Amino acid sequence: MRLFEFLHKYFGFNKRERNGIILLLALIIILIFVRIFLPSHSRQPEVTITRLEALQQQAAEKDADRTKTNKGKNTNTNKFQASSTLFPFDPNTVSVEEAKQLGFTEKLAGTLEKFRSKGGKFKNKEDLRKLYGMKEKLFNSLEPYILIAASDTKQAAWSKEPFTKKGKTIIDLNMADSSQIVSLPMIGPGFTNRILKFRNMLGGYYRIEQLKEVYGMHDSIYDKIKDRIRVSLENIQKINVNTATIEQLKKHPYVTYPIASSIVNYRLKHGLYKEVNDLKETGTINDASLEKIKPYLSFE
Repeated sequence: MRLFEFLHKYFGFNKRERNGIILLLALIIILIFVRIFLPSHSRQPEVTITRLEALQQQAAEKDADRTKTNKGKNTNTNKFQASSTLFPFDPNTVSVEEAKQLGFTEKLAGTLEKFRSKGGKFKNKEDLRKLYGMKEKLFNSLEPYILIAASDTKQAAWSKEPFTKKGKTIIDLNMADSSQIVSLPMIGPGFTNRILKFRNMLGGYYRIEQLKEVYGMHDSIYDKIKDRIRVSLENIQKINVNTATIEQLKKHPYVTYPIASSIVNYRLKHGLYKEVNDLKETGTINDASLEKIKPYLSFE
């Protein structure tokens, strides 16, 4: 009996408290029902993802159209494209992509393809000069690399002529074009391209032994052609060591970056060079290196 009184005293509720509890429970029940039934009856906003994707696609299409337009403007503005590499080619067989690498604009390459598709043939180098849209500057840069294969008609005509032994023609490595170089024994178009490319990098050959530095030039090939070639020194391109930058110097095959850097830095500290032996003061050029590079140096 005392236990019941104790519990009633400390854990019992009066009428006001019981009414408050009942009201609180009622509110809780109502909120539970609202939480359960409200999502099924309320309309959730729809996220139109497809609409966003469509807008993005339209924006991408507009950007692509603008890019094409800008490319078209650049194509019309440029006189001809700067070629990254020049190599021997036959205008009768060169592909459109190869023509573009040589410096043809897209329009000029298309004109070349159209001319050939109609049966047009290039019989000599000058015929390429007459191609509609060919600029004089582009033709002059390509002329040494034009290599036109002999036609079947010419070969047939030559076969009917009596054979006469011709004397050996001596070719000047610094003046020859691709058609002359490829006529040398054991020298094909690939070798011709490498010989011309190395000539451009050097600024010209100053002795025929430099051909041994061309990739793939074995002694057996060199021995076959050494009596058929010579070099003229009149057009050797030289580098002025008193004005050249590090970037200009290190482009030469015989000049490494440390040598180029030391040449410029020594010049800035001690003044201009007067003669080739002054370069030894840089501390990076030995006698062998100096002997190789001195034909390409100028001090004016």
